[in-house]
Formats: sequence, structure tokens, C-alpha cells
Amino acid sequence: MRPLGGYFADSGAAAAPHEGRWHSGNADIAAAPGTLLRVRTPGAGGWGAAFARDPEAVLRDVRDGFVTPGGARVDYGVVILGDVDAGPDELTVDREATEALRRDAVRRSSTTEDGS
Repeated sequence: MRPLGGYFADSGAAAAPHEGRWHSGNADIAAAPGTLLRVRTPGAGGWGAAFARDPEAVLRDVRDGFVTPGGARVDYGVVILGDVDAGPDELTVDREATEALRRDAVRRSSTTEDGS
């Protein structure tokens, strides 16, 4: 049975998540009534507060193409340095800017919650 998706190198060989890109092969699946199909996707509603997520985990998601650098900043409060198109492996987390962005978000959130 061939996989419906997974991490693969450019050669088509299976790869570890940090070494390959996610490819989905879920299109055009013929199934008879009553067939059970289990699909595991790389994204979902998540677990826990997005701004508490480990910045290195967010960086991996940017490198793997699941999150854009802009999405990392807005959705996770993580500032990514580098050009994802020029070299995903060269991307880094700007720790100082990330900490400042997250502090500011907490400050704005607490101000909004208490009505100030």
C-alpha cells in the first residue's frame, strides 16, 4: 500500500520531517460506500496558547512550508530572519525581537481584558 502523503525528498524518497517537504496525495481517492479513510494532516486547531509555542518548533514549520514567516510573526509571535525561498536552512529565530513581540502581545492582551 502506498502512503497518501508524507515527507519526501526531491528525489521522491521518504525523508524525515526536517529533511523533506510534506506532500499530500489525497486527491481523487475512489472509495466504496462504507470505506473508512483516515487522513492525518500537518495542521489543526493546535494545543495550548500559540504565543507559548517553542520558537524552534515554529521555525521548523516555516522551513517545512507549513507556516510563512509572516504567519510565524502574527500567529505565534516568532520573528524569523532570512529568506525562505533563498535558503530555508539558513532561517533563524530573532530571539530578542520574538521576546519583545510576545511581551507586547501580553501587555496588549491584559490591557484589553481589564478594559483599560
